[in-house]
Amino acid sequence: MNNSALLKAFVEVSDYQDARQAVDSLKELQAAITKLIDQHKATALDIGMAEMVTTKRENAPSKAAYITIHGQAAFDQHKTTSDVRTFTWIK
Repeated sequence: MNNSALLKAFVEVSDYQDARQAVDSLKELQAAITKLIDQHKATALDIGMAEMVTTKRENAPSKAAYITIHGQAAFDQHKTTSDVRTFTWIK
């Protein structure tokens, strides 16, 4: 069964009246799929089909570290803000 057929079968079989139940069920499915992916990756590593590659990246200091290094005034002068959208059930 290909990916679109699997998803279609899940949607057609599931007759949800409650969106919250649908979201919870899909999250459970997502967790199960993630676990399977991790298991297959581990197998690929074990049998030599894949390897883990370590690289370096630069990280900026956290807000607290920046303030410790440069002070609150410098942080306030250089900070930027952005909107954060969070899904919240209301009923």
